Amino acid sequence: MRYVRSSEPFSTADAESIAIHFAGEDLEVRFRDWQEQPIELRFPGTVAFRWDPLGADGAPRDDEAYEVMESPWVAALVAAHQAETCRHFKLCFNAASVLDVVARGIIVSKS
Repeated sequence: MRYVRSSEPFSTADAESIAIHFAGEDLEVRFRDWQEQPIELRFPGTVAFRWDPLGADGAPRDDEAYEVMESPWVAALVAAHQAETCRHFKLCFNAASVLDVVARGIIVSKS
């Protein structure tokens, strides 16, 4: 398992007002970044997600977003026929928690 910093155009540093909404097959995450800018993330084709206040899997516990390569969670979901071509995203909201998402992709919108 490897953690690769995300190249997506957003930062989770000092995020505030984090809201998570699961509708249909998409997970939507909204928050205000460190510059008070609203950020909206959509994870189309979400298979699984978890809000982990302890960051228990030994991942970085900072204020970065990562993609987890060779993810055992994705491998287990594929083996159980619950996922196909999915990616594992890890959003570290330093003071709040860690959000893990297994989905087909990520779409970033800034308002």
